Amino acid sequence: AEQFLKEERPVLFTGTPCQIKGLVHYLGRGYDNLTTVDVVCHGVPSPMVWQRYLTTLRAKQGEIAGISFRDKSVSGWRRYDFVAQMTVHSSGGNVRQFYGDNIYMRGFLHDLYLRPSCYACMAKGGRSQSDLTLGDYWGVERTCPDLDRALDEDKGTSVVMIHSERGRRLLEGLSCRYQETNYASALAGNPAIEYTAAETPKRQLFFAQLDAEPLDSLIARLTVIPLHKRLWRQLHHQAHRVKMRLRRLARD
Repeated sequence: AEQFLKEERPVLFTGTPCQIKGLVHYLGRGYDNLTTVDVVCHGVPSPMVWQRYLTTLRAKQGEIAGISFRDKSVSGWRRYDFVAQMTVHSSGGNVRQFYGDNIYMRGFLHDLYLRPSCYACMAKGGRSQSDLTLGDYWGVERTCPDLDRALDEDKGTSVVMIHSERGRRLLEGLSCRYQETNYASALAGNPAIEYTAAETPKRQLFFAQLDAEPLDSLIARLTVIPLHKRLWRQLHHQAHRVKMRLRRLARD
């Protein structure tokens, strides 16, 4: 990126807030040809744990061609899937699971193996010095009901936070449909904009047992979800599906 900037090439640098902040500090000066965009970040998981999960997945399914952590092509935006696309030569088929049922995502969402720095992030809440921040606008149906078509199709609505005049010009130059909202509404549905994940006491136990127990059974044991929460989640998603069907029928 620095080389391209010095060559006066336009650079769009995207990443997590800490990656943007790292770039800014590394460069040590501003560049008119640099635009930075970060994402609302829950946290970055351990690369070692990710590699171990891939090893387990390959052993069961075969070689992996690609992975989507947030696939919404089948289940929609609110109930997205984890999808592992396997190569044509693999013995097993593609893996598609509701994100809450995928064992790796369960451990991630329970904060079992985030990097230590993620529990005390110094780059959230606009402190990364990015031009724009992108994320999911959870709760948009309450604050921006006029975006009815996007809501009915369950394709998702993004929140875009502008931190600089360069970011504003970039957004205004795009052809996407957008509506101004307030920061408090976006934060209410996505607290990860500002707040860091809390380090669970089970994290230390997880890494202590990592070499003594298969990864999937270890994650399952440390992320047991109570029955009443599982039932509530299923009812919540079923109610959402019924609501979306009714809205589509009303439009038709």
